[in-house]
Amino acid sequence: MSSTDGGKSLAKKKLSELTEDEKILKSELQVIVRRVFKQLAGIKTTRKKSGAEEPLPGPPRTGADPRVDESGILLLTPLFTEDVSHAENCKVFDKVADMAVEEINTSPSDLLLQLYPTIPFKRVLLYEFAKTTFRGYVTKYQAQNDPVKKGMEAANRKVARHTCRREDKKTWRLTAVRKFMVNYGFNPAPLLHLDWMSKEDSEPEGYAQCEMETEKTQVLAEWRKNLLHRLGITGDLGLHDDMGLLEVVQPEWRSEYALAVLHELSRIHYMDLTATERKNIRYKRIKKKQAGLTQNLR
Repeated sequence: MSSTDGGKSLAKKKLSELTEDEKILKSELQVIVRRVFKQLAGIKTTRKKSGAEEPLPGPPRTGADPRVDESGILLLTPLFTEDVSHAENCKVFDKVADMAVEEINTSPSDLLLQLYPTIPFKRVLLYEFAKTTFRGYVTKYQAQNDPVKKGMEAANRKVARHTCRREDKKTWRLTAVRKFMVNYGFNPAPLLHLDWMSKEDSEPEGYAQCEMETEKTQVLAEWRKNLLHRLGITGDLGLHDDMGLLEVVQPEWRSEYALAVLHELSRIHYMDLTATERKNIRYKRIKKKQAGLTQNLR
């Protein structure tokens, strides 16, 4: 697979301007570029489930030995204190683009093979994605060295996760509206506002403020233990490390009537899923304890 025409525009287009196939292709290429960038820069993931990473390297000291990974491969150090035009960073972007092109040419995924003939792209597109990845890490680098920015970044990530999950839940319930109307004779769609969806937490309160990695691990383990116990799971909890857990916080101002309608929409959506789709649901949802009540939710 060789890179041909059309490239940079895909990186510059707004999301609303992309076709569905272009969105999929862009996402697939960004995943490849991010993985190669992390490999080349020696950025390691410390917790598989959450995707947490080790602290990012600072500027190399004068006269310091070159960095190599466990296989002896030479690593490059992006200068997160500089911008994308810095010569050293441009070297990194060039190398990332070259490695990504090599991976795409030698072992393309089935998805790329399917999309590439209709949406060709240039190497410059991968270079642009490397710059985008770098900018994301600049924010992380600034946060790890500034307690205020670190707290702001953690808060922004949490809000983004909450919004994404609310959008997913709204979308699922919208698919059940037609059948709901057949069953109950009225349209529940006016209740499907984003703010009316429950908040779903994948970590305990205060987790992001933990300073030490050992403290984070302990706090998260205790939170997961509590949720698993509320699901009736005891014994060796390590056997359930791959189980995704979400603690559901329902808006207290929602009426019982609205809650019943939303739950029925969720039930209809779930019943319409195939056996495979049900099996692929990533999370167990547990209602946050309120007045001693616990409820498992889909």
